[in-house]
Amino acid sequence: MSEMVRKAQLSDAERICEIIIYGWRTAYIDFLGEEALYKDMSVVKRHKTLCSTLEADHGFYVYEENGIVKGFMRLEKCTEEIEGEDVGELVAIYVEPYFKGHGIGSKLIKEAEKIAASQSQSEIRLWVLENNHSSRKFYEKNGFAATDQVKWLEKFGQNEVRYAKRVLGVSINNE
Repeated sequence: MSEMVRKAQLSDAERICEIIIYGWRTAYIDFLGEEALYKDMSVVKRHKTLCSTLEADHGFYVYEENGIVKGFMRLEKCTEEIEGEDVGELVAIYVEPYFKGHGIGSKLIKEAEKIAASQSQSEIRLWVLENNHSSRKFYEKNGFAATDQVKWLEKFGQNEVRYAKRVLGVSINNE
């Protein structure tokens, strides 16, 4: 079995879009409803935007096994400041629903930690819907902890909770 996490390429755009759309449709049906997920969202609509992102400098990485992209993540520099520290933001992490439970998400998290450490980022942060219990459990299993930051998302009609994880191997403020 051949598996790897690698920087996404333009040729991955269609597959990434499929994973996003199918992932949203399975995870957010109770929050967004059918019209938003089936009428307003499509691979074609997402593809054009994603292609322009992948042509520029980006933080997309795919998990590929036997030539099949089964998941992806996007890691960027966090726009929030921590005094004297660079912080990463896990903007997206998706695994094709059929392949969930095979450790792919955890492998993507481990890769995100390596990338963050190589960029001297002391922490990785992310936002997750407060009622998305399965994702929250996944993040906690992978070492993330909820912070006291919460924000209201009008689109979903619920709160989003900030999670964070310290990155090992990065010295912080002369520690």
